[in-house]
Amino acid sequence: MGDRRLSHGHGLIRSVSVLASLILILLLSLPIFLSTPSSSVSNSARTRGPLPPLPLGLPSVGALAGFSFEDLPPEAELSLTLGRLALTLTSELGLRPPFPLPQELGKEEASKLDPLLRIILRLDRWARERGEPLDLTGFAPLIQVYSPTAMGAVRPRPVPTVMREFFPSTPPPEAGAGGRWSWSWSRGWEGRLAVLIRTSSPMPPGLTTSGVEVITTVGEIEIAWATPDQLRRLAREPEVIYIEPAYRLASEIDKSVPAIGVDLLREEEPPLTGRGVIIGLVDTGIDYEHLDFRFDSDGDGFEESSRILFIWDQTETEAGPAGAVPFGREYTREEIEADLARGFGPEEGLVRTRDEFGHGTHVAGIAAGDGSASGVGYVGVAPEAELIVVKTGFYTSDVLAGVDYIFRRAEELSRPCVVNLSLGGHFGPHDGTSNFDLALEGLLGPGRAIVTSAGNEGDDRVHISGRLTHPGSTAQFTFIPEEETVYLNIWYPGEAEFAVELGAPVSTGELVQVLVAEPGEVVLEETAAGSVSIDNASGGPDPRNGDHQIAILLEGVTPGRPWTIRLRARSGSGRFDGWPGLAEMGEFLEGDGRMTITEPGNARGIITVGAWTTRVEWRSIDGKTYHFRGAGLPGAIAPFSSHGPTRDGRGKPD
Repeated sequence: MGDRRLSHGHGLIRSVSVLASLILILLLSLPIFLSTPSSSVSNSARTRGPLPPLPLGLPSVGALAGFSFEDLPPEAELSLTLGRLALTLTSELGLRPPFPLPQELGKEEASKLDPLLRIILRLDRWARERGEPLDLTGFAPLIQVYSPTAMGAVRPRPVPTVMREFFPSTPPPEAGAGGRWSWSWSRGWEGRLAVLIRTSSPMPPGLTTSGVEVITTVGEIEIAWATPDQLRRLAREPEVIYIEPAYRLASEIDKSVPAIGVDLLREEEPPLTGRGVIIGLVDTGIDYEHLDFRFDSDGDGFEESSRILFIWDQTETEAGPAGAVPFGREYTREEIEADLARGFGPEEGLVRTRDEFGHGTHVAGIAAGDGSASGVGYVGVAPEAELIVVKTGFYTSDVLAGVDYIFRRAEELSRPCVVNLSLGGHFGPHDGTSNFDLALEGLLGPGRAIVTSAGNEGDDRVHISGRLTHPGSTAQFTFIPEEETVYLNIWYPGEAEFAVELGAPVSTGELVQVLVAEPGEVVLEETAAGSVSIDNASGGPDPRNGDHQIAILLEGVTPGRPWTIRLRARSGSGRFDGWPGLAEMGEFLEGDGRMTITEPGNARGIITVGAWTTRVEWRSIDGKTYHFRGAGLPGAIAPFSSHGPTRDGRGKPD
């Protein structure tokens, strides 16, 4: 009986397929040629080019009638796109457009979203109008994304445990030849973004009913995974204040000890060497076998004990004990010492984490190395402090979760704790009002401190600024990309209205196209030089600081070819400041190194530290002498050290 019902269902589906195909063939046989004008996302958005023309060749009726659903997975659906009409045939005999168009957000709702998220939602709608899903993996150079096709977050992001349970265990089949017939999954395979959601109260009802996957809560910030549709629902919730994506960050770094006066502290009684204090690091990891973080606890001459209390490897894809950490793998001092006793390393022991880049180990040595490895007195600032280390993929969501984890572990041990963040980026307002900055500041309290690097862009041209004095006044500058995907953010007063004009280059250096985004507009265009997305304060003033932000996303561009940017005052006047999201993305020909403190160094309450030169030449333990070119003169601020002030005028570094 069950088999007959299944066979009958297959017959109905084939009948629907044949009927739909016959109707389409009749329509396409008419001597009518439909033009395909460019489709507008909204009155204030222009999209990337026209829809493709209607195809004249179609699969034969016999081929369609002979199609079988015998091998169709239970949660799968068949998407058939013929010309401009896209149909989806599901195992429940449903017939529907595969990507229904979402309702547009109002201006107040859009103001709760970071401009890059607004661009992504526009592109998502633009893709749905063309009957295709938006591939979020293209945004991985900028933000943290979860790719269904990669069965996890795009590297170097780890796969969260909660998401492994959400997705099916079998990946979807490859698309059919020519793209006409393709498999798609009805649920569970939509890409997701990591976001920082600022709410008026912890875990409001609207957040729990929206369907987002909340990874952890840090004060008034929820760290979560969300689809584009879920972001739209969240923006309509009254408890949601602001949503920003998890932006990428970049890493940043025995005369130093006396130069900062630490040697005097060691002469105190008792000596201040870090005993009883925990130092937390969120970085590239740590070499837990390194002698500088071990000690001989039984006096036998072998350093079998470790000063590392915990390591949370956020990049580990093999989950550890349930509940220990929200994703990745946690390792304890007991596991580390068990491996040290047996002479095991990351390849064969219990602790499988390693520091492939060395940056985290370098930072840990400066902060808490005891000099055991060198044997010549290269001792860190707090050689008796204990360590909690988080190996991260350098996204704001993971860094925030890591700092929260370190403080929680320290609180369980009733110990004071200082967290070091030698990392940063230029995504954000540079005034301490980003969700990332506010969340870190909210973690501070008695017995807690956060120290962050100022940045390494003091001698880079990554900052542009100027002032438009009256309506009609302009300012022009040139950006040279160094990567294929570039994000620029430019800020100007909320009471003013500035238009932005972007000149796209060709190989000869001439301008092939000039794109204009008026105040409040979103422009999405394909040019010969690459894809362009511009959001010129389409949500109005930023609710966090009252300023306007211009977000420019360039994709598929050629490194080295200049782009011209012109700002034009439509009304009002005022100062503007702009940066690429990361210094490695490129520079402005007219740029400077002022106001280059990286996020989160602009946060209030966080101690932001610059760099100054203590030596330019040293003899290493390998017997060789090394010279640091570009370090400046001993006793002077290092040329690469980022400069303040913050965009709201506060003095930084501290």
